[in-house]
Amino acid sequence: MDRKESGNAYELGCRLVKGPRLTVLPDTAGDKCAIGLSPTPSGLKGTHSKARQAEKQTLNIVQINTSGSSNKKTELGKLFNTHSIHVALLQETLHRNTDLHMTGYTPHPCKCKNCQGIVTYIRNDIHGEVKANSVAQPTDTPEATVWFQDRKYTILNIYNPPANNYNPAHLNDTEFHQTILADDFNGHSPLWGYKDHNKTSEALENISHTTNLIILQDRDYPPTLLHRAHNTLSRPDLTILSSDLHHKHNIQVLDDIGSDHLPILTTLHQPCSRKFERNTRWNFKKANWSRFIETTDNLLTAIKPTGDDPNLLCSQITEGILKATADCIPRGYRKAYKPFWNTNIEQAMKTRQEARKQMEKNPTIENKILYNKKSALVKRNVKTAKKKNGQKRVKILI
Repeated sequence: MDRKESGNAYELGCRLVKGPRLTVLPDTAGDKCAIGLSPTPSGLKGTHSKARQAEKQTLNIVQINTSGSSNKKTELGKLFNTHSIHVALLQETLHRNTDLHMTGYTPHPCKCKNCQGIVTYIRNDIHGEVKANSVAQPTDTPEATVWFQDRKYTILNIYNPPANNYNPAHLNDTEFHQTILADDFNGHSPLWGYKDHNKTSEALENISHTTNLIILQDRDYPPTLLHRAHNTLSRPDLTILSSDLHHKHNIQVLDDIGSDHLPILTTLHQPCSRKFERNTRWNFKKANWSRFIETTDNLLTAIKPTGDDPNLLCSQITEGILKATADCIPRGYRKAYKPFWNTNIEQAMKTRQEARKQMEKNPTIENKILYNKKSALVKRNVKTAKKKNGQKRVKILI
């Protein structure tokens, strides 16, 4: 075929047929593929779904004082996956000697030298950035800016040490928009169930009276801290929203992950938007190239040019190559990452939760010992599962 036949030079990589790109989706799927929202039927189909149905989107934010995250990464991964977390706000991670990697998330640790370690995780399909804020030191107040469904949110991950009096110098506005403060303030106030006042709670109450920020917790809210030494329950973890989000949220206390503090899930409801389907990707690492060469040779040899129409010949060649590709190169998607998990870990977590509730109701030494034993059982099961998972990977590689 003449390269100048249609007036334009045919170059490698150029499209020869106008119109929407077509893809062939085989039934096989590789293990390293794109994360998909929903499977796309095999056959020829465009990038977007033909039926663009509207769905209600939610932004899921979790906050938790982890009391050290090095031995809780498996449970954190399970928590992120189960509740489709977009942004995770962690305090007291003690992350200096900890690997912060979480599959599917980008960590943004604080860079303070004397703090307990704040880390903000943002899911990889969410556009966001985090900047440090040293105005209120020793209180750590990193500020995240997140864009979700064409909306901009400001999320502050705050940790105020128990011995420190919180100074809200970084909150210099009186009106906030799309703003969330999720924090371990260690503020004592009868408004959220304490019997005493401290200066931190006075600062927080002043903020709620002089700005449009609203504190969601009150004395009827479930306590989030189980103080093992004193056998007491309290609410040092607070969630504060700007008034424009007050009627668009749900808040929930989740089961424990081995920390003294319980996680808090805040869900922000978004207006309806169009739904798109995410296409899968080719897994070239698992391609059968020798079979691909043989198949393409057979298919292309069977093509017999008829007439002088180059577009027809190009379409036949393209169909042959795509057919060989579908047969010899796996293609698929992975909907969401799921950390290794088994029924032993699940059952151990349930018994630990039951032991914690029993200890909260009746804080005796026997119940405290039982809760510690159940916590140790969870750690042992997680360690065993990690070991088996590593051995399985080694066998696959061998």
